[in-house]
Amino acid sequence: MCYNSTKLEARQTYLLAQIGHSTAVKMENNRHNIIHPLCEIYQEIYGSKITMANLNELASDLSQLAGRTRPWTGKFLHSLIKGYPGFTTNGQLSQALNILSGRLNGLDEAQAQLKEVTVSAVNDLPAETVILGQAHRCATPGCRVLFVPTHPRQKYHSKTCAKIERRRKQY
Repeated sequence: MCYNSTKLEARQTYLLAQIGHSTAVKMENNRHNIIHPLCEIYQEIYGSKITMANLNELASDLSQLAGRTRPWTGKFLHSLIKGYPGFTTNGQLSQALNILSGRLNGLDEAQAQLKEVTVSAVNDLPAETVILGQAHRCATPGCRVLFVPTHPRQKYHSKTCAKIERRRKQY
């Protein structure tokens, strides 16, 4: 195993004493959600023995997948794995790990980047439908609807919102 449960318990106790229960639990859950896949990917590629050379190579690959201008280092990944205080992660690392894991499992890059979300659809969508567009907020002031445009210049999620905005601009 890549990390030691006794050390994780000691880290949780330290965090509880320093910053309070709810914040510590959130930090530990986020950290564990990154460390477990990181360790699994490392072991699948390099085996069970952790070396700085391998961590540097993995950090470089993950940085490239995330499109980072300032790459992560092997030392950073090592600090995450060991659970040293002060080292936090973000969504970029999680997404890069998902992409790399997907590639190792034979998925293409688009499939590896998929996130499962709940979507409300006007039309029938079969299960497992992939939506490649970006969500935009409706341009009508006060409307809070997010939608995926059907064409690049679409600003409003419905004809009603477009009509309201046209009327507003006339006055």
